[in-house]
Amino acid sequence: MADCYRANLDDPEVIAEFANIVKTSSNLDALFLFTYADSNATSPDGWTSWKESLMLQLHSATRDFLKSGKEEYSRKLNEDRLALCEEVIGIMRPDYHPDVHRHFELMPPAAFHFRQAAHVVTQVRTVRHFLQRESQTSDPHASCIKWIDHAEKGYTELVLATHDKPQLLEKICCALASEQINILSADFFTREDRIVVNIFRVCTTNFEPVSTASVRKRVLETFEAMLFTESYDPEKYLRRKVNFLKPRSDNGITVPVQAHVSNDMHPTCSTVEIQGLDRIGLLHDLFSTINRHNLNTAHARICTEKGVAMDTLYITTADGKKIEDSELLGKLEEEFTSLISRPDKPE
Repeated sequence: MADCYRANLDDPEVIAEFANIVKTSSNLDALFLFTYADSNATSPDGWTSWKESLMLQLHSATRDFLKSGKEEYSRKLNEDRLALCEEVIGIMRPDYHPDVHRHFELMPPAAFHFRQAAHVVTQVRTVRHFLQRESQTSDPHASCIKWIDHAEKGYTELVLATHDKPQLLEKICCALASEQINILSADFFTREDRIVVNIFRVCTTNFEPVSTASVRKRVLETFEAMLFTESYDPEKYLRRKVNFLKPRSDNGITVPVQAHVSNDMHPTCSTVEIQGLDRIGLLHDLFSTINRHNLNTAHARICTEKGVAMDTLYITTADGKKIEDSELLGKLEEEFTSLISRPDKPE
């Protein structure tokens, strides 16, 4: 079950594949117990509320799939989406109800899998406030960011709404890295009206929610400053600050550096799997490479344990398909390997 830290658990195909592996609910329960015990025994300091929430999500979704089968599971996901829409309407003021219906109509269905109503409420408000800001200012760079703390899970959810722009992902990752904020996972959705809704789960270097108002303010200021310029210097923000981050704990142990690009893991996306020493700005550099080849990132699962980054990115061509060019796949693998071999640059 350790793969839950890297797989896209919102994808029904991922759940179907895992269910096919475990076969029965009793096997699933046993695997869940053994994974929990092993993780806590071998790395108790590395066990976080975030990891626990991922394991629980995978266990719950797989149990439902094994109980009902693929068709019934898909039907239930759709029923849950419709019920979620009604729940969100029940929470929000009447003047928001058209926005709620529009959001559910325009967002990809996967955006609502395993979401709580409070999460979607924030999405709807973020989109509305972005549109209001854009209308009032006529600013082509307008955006809106909202933060939701999940103290019980040890992270903050950051929701960004804007129109898609060149280097958008690199810039928001750069702004977060400038404050030494860890990105646990990221989902990227584009509505049919071309509004981008990007959702990041982030935490501090102590694996706590990003709750400090001054830190949030600096992230926003840095991000907006970068949006207003076509070119920016990421090195200005991505240097590791001396005496800020905890010292590395690898104690001279060599960490295998691996980058693998494949079309075998996902039905609609090419996947990038990387492993290497984590560093500030690594995710920014990965997204920058993807963007430079005119590719899109559909989803990212980020996992960092004891200073080692083990990330999986799901990428597509500009028209949303797998990368079939074998030469490009090989080039990407070389470039990603070079990136994760690059050391930190302390100030």
